Amino acid sequence: MKHMSERVLVVNDTPMNIDLLEGILSPTGYTVDSAESGEKALDKVVNDTPDLILLDVMMPKMNGYEVCRRIRGNKALTYIPIIYITASEIEQKNIIEGLDVGGDGYIHKPVDAAVLLARVVSWLRVKALYDALAKTKAELSRYVSLSTLRMVENKITGHEEPLNYDAYVTVLFSDIRGYTQISEGMEPEELFNKLNANIGKQLRVIEKYQGIIDKLNGDEVIAVFEGPKMCENALGCALEIVHELSEAENRGELECLMWA
Repeated sequence: MKHMSERVLVVNDTPMNIDLLEGILSPTGYTVDSAESGEKALDKVVNDTPDLILLDVMMPKMNGYEVCRRIRGNKALTYIPIIYITASEIEQKNIIEGLDVGGDGYIHKPVDAAVLLARVVSWLRVKALYDALAKTKAELSRYVSLSTLRMVENKITGHEEPLNYDAYVTVLFSDIRGYTQISEGMEPEELFNKLNANIGKQLRVIEKYQGIIDKLNGDEVIAVFEGPKMCENALGCALEIVHELSEAENRGELECLMWA
């Protein structure tokens, strides 16, 4: 099975060990990158994030556990499986330390090619699930408030929070001036295309200002901005919507579909 789109970063201070791992992974189709120190590994992870990391534990200056700790501490990074490559005589306390700082597993030296490939495939499947969940959560967050997302997550994990609480909320309402009269004078396909363009521009602006789409009903858009200072976001959003749609009308993109 080929894995042409999946990138593995091998972190090891011994070039011969890097060559060994690359010799196992590359023929299977993985793209292999390498770093000969913890510092170089951190730079590569930030600038060109891999799909999986094979991380040596015993390295000078910065060992594998510290590299892993720093990667997990960078909240801007998406989830990356980290598998330690280490000597077979490692003690249990070290294994616990490696898992505590965010490592996902161990492969002992000397490396068995079949075991390595099986672990890589397994952890890349886990990453695919994490990525799919993150994508779903990001899409859902466009239409569901953060408090609702937290409530669902807490329900799944068994955490309980009070149902009654005060919240600061600003609501933005938008619709098309004279929509009924306009729609009666257009062919359905033309109306549908122009309405999609109009609503699409509004949704992009609302997302930019961290608003949550509450309702889409014909030409109507209702967005919620939750938080004590989000009224400023709502006002900025409204002004930018007016500007964007006015510019679009001037360019002939929306013609007579005006926002009110």
